Amino acid sequence: MRAITQPNESAGDRLQAGKRRVRAGFTLIELLVVIALTSILLTVIFIPLVNSYTLTSKADTQIAGQSNARSAISLLTNLLSNADSVYDNAVMTQTVNGKTLPGSEINLWLPQFDGTQYAKPVSFAMLETVSPARQLDQSPYTYDANGNPIQTPIDPTTNEPIYGAGLASGFSGYQLPLAPGRILTRVFVGLVNNSVDSGKGLPSVPYSNKFEDPQSTFSNRYTLYRAEVTAYIQDPNVIKPTPSTSYVPNLGLFHTVDTLGNVTDNTSDTLRLHDPNFFYDNSPAGGNASTSKLWAVKGWVDLNNDGICEIWENWAAVAVSLMPKDKVDMVALDRDPDTNAVVYYDNTGQPQKSPGNADRPNARTLAVFKPTYVQSDVAVPTSLDNSGNETPSALSPTYVTQYAHWTRPYRVIVYRAAGGVDPLKQDPLTYYESIGAYSGDTRMFSLSVPNGTAPPTVPGALPDVGPQYDPTTGAFTNLNTPFGFTVNADKGIVNFAFPSTATANWGPTPPAPHRPYDTAPQRYDPAALDAADPAHNTRYVDLRTALPAGINPPSSISPLNTSWPWYADVHIVPGSELVYGPDQKPGPHYGNRIRYTRVSSTVSNIGPNEYRINYENNSNNLGLPNPSLYLGYLEFQSGLDDPAVTENPSKGYYKSVGLPALKQDLANPGTDIAADYVEVNYSFTMIRPNDVVKVDYMTRDLMNVAVEVRLYDAHSGKPQIISLSDKIKVRNLQH
Repeated sequence: MRAITQPNESAGDRLQAGKRRVRAGFTLIELLVVIALTSILLTVIFIPLVNSYTLTSKADTQIAGQSNARSAISLLTNLLSNADSVYDNAVMTQTVNGKTLPGSEINLWLPQFDGTQYAKPVSFAMLETVSPARQLDQSPYTYDANGNPIQTPIDPTTNEPIYGAGLASGFSGYQLPLAPGRILTRVFVGLVNNSVDSGKGLPSVPYSNKFEDPQSTFSNRYTLYRAEVTAYIQDPNVIKPTPSTSYVPNLGLFHTVDTLGNVTDNTSDTLRLHDPNFFYDNSPAGGNASTSKLWAVKGWVDLNNDGICEIWENWAAVAVSLMPKDKVDMVALDRDPDTNAVVYYDNTGQPQKSPGNADRPNARTLAVFKPTYVQSDVAVPTSLDNSGNETPSALSPTYVTQYAHWTRPYRVIVYRAAGGVDPLKQDPLTYYESIGAYSGDTRMFSLSVPNGTAPPTVPGALPDVGPQYDPTTGAFTNLNTPFGFTVNADKGIVNFAFPSTATANWGPTPPAPHRPYDTAPQRYDPAALDAADPAHNTRYVDLRTALPAGINPPSSISPLNTSWPWYADVHIVPGSELVYGPDQKPGPHYGNRIRYTRVSSTVSNIGPNEYRINYENNSNNLGLPNPSLYLGYLEFQSGLDDPAVTENPSKGYYKSVGLPALKQDLANPGTDIAADYVEVNYSFTMIRPNDVVKVDYMTRDLMNVAVEVRLYDAHSGKPQIISLSDKIKVRNLQH
């Protein structure tokens, strides 16, 4: 075929038209330029959008962290401010005499270097409080006019009474005065997923933080929980409980133990409230798999589908996370600051550059509930004078600290110096130290440390303060360092007063743990006292002398006896004495035991059934032997008796003055027997006027609460850290 050409179209025209058709598209360079410009434009547009989204996510996470931290502190403030009781969470698990005494630690399950899990007990990661009782807590029933029980509406989620406006007057609000309620609130750190491997008895999903360790294939972090439970519930074996149905230990959440500390899960045994592994306990509730569902709490779910209600499942049902579980981690591991790799330690606590399989990480909890530490708190005397007992400058037998409810261990130090020397400025520094141990054993030591010298780090290796009784020899040892006091840690009181029976009735072979005459007073024969000092016509007891034999236990001695090495430091606590003697007033009760009344030393005549006493030495005694000038002088009615009257109370003849020697024998009318003894009890103290008492302790009256919330941003994987802390006064803590 021939080509069709346009008229007058030359070959040059056709060539130019072809060129124009070819240049109608874009060149490669033009396309590349366009792509580059487009990329730049997209980058300019979308990077700020992505960054803004990331910043928004971080801001949301930070706001959530702040909100959760404030909510947690507010919750803890409310709990502690209203708490009736706060458990001592400084107590560590220990073994005493072969018996395990559980503390208040909780287990953190952490991975070793080889991936196996181990339980690390940590302190101050759990807070337990008891709220004040409300009116219907103990028995959620009211009664109609006929006395029939009407059950109060019960909240199905808590099984507790509903305190609504519909309740009758008097059945709402707190019981006054405040009393401990039934609700135990437990705030603690635990794994988000606390499911337990039934075969191994440890968490089925180990701890791992995928945000910090992106190579992890799973993530199970720690969060902060709150659980409100009851330690005792009505017996679930009773199908239809009534108000009289007995309350038993809640075996759905706790165990019971026998006297040796062995777990029994018997409702008649002792409740074990504290168990460091309670949140991961895969024991069947109630101790029996076949009846475990009777002990299921409200909201229980069979999480492992084994048909058994297990304790960890009950705790999972009652524990509510205070933090968002998908972002939080309330445990921080030691990490290398350069690589962020976990640092592992050997069994000596040394970090390892090349960890072995058994090396372990170190972790700290980000929620801490700790009693406030008070150092060198000067205990002050409870009284500076005793004018009512005629001793204006009497030594106070008790000293109190600023706060009460000490935790163990605590330390009480009494600094002592002779004369008017400041005991805190003497050289060497002399003091008595007592350490309240976890086991309850409060030992006391005497120390003398030169200035500039460190005191012994293990005072327990020093001998105890005397006196010490050796039952094998029947003798006392360590008599030259006498001192003593007792401590009431709950009330914050150091008591320097001891009953006279603490030393007055030592025997040669006292049986343990108590002698049968521990409470026996110092006894005196009234007939002997009546004839003691006829020249002065006085009847008295000198408490500094040896106790009469035969009517007191063998080897007994008065704490005021001048033969004791510490006699110069012993004082009677004014007003502490109890004096009994034979009734001096005529009548059928004549000669029988009656309590005597103290009269002032200014009274010239002491009447029947009365006495006066010297609490301190008379400053004008000048070494004179007259006993009336010394402490321990106890005087009764004095004067001459009518010599014409022979004492015969069964016939109606009584002494006109003095202590009766006889009384009627009621079992044999018409006959007389010996009158009752004069008996004296009192408290004594060895505190000196210039002694200084200081105490180091941790107090539950003022709790330190610190919450560090780490919420991880899902996009960046970086934590947003919010830290809040507060000191919370526990206002209602019972003393």
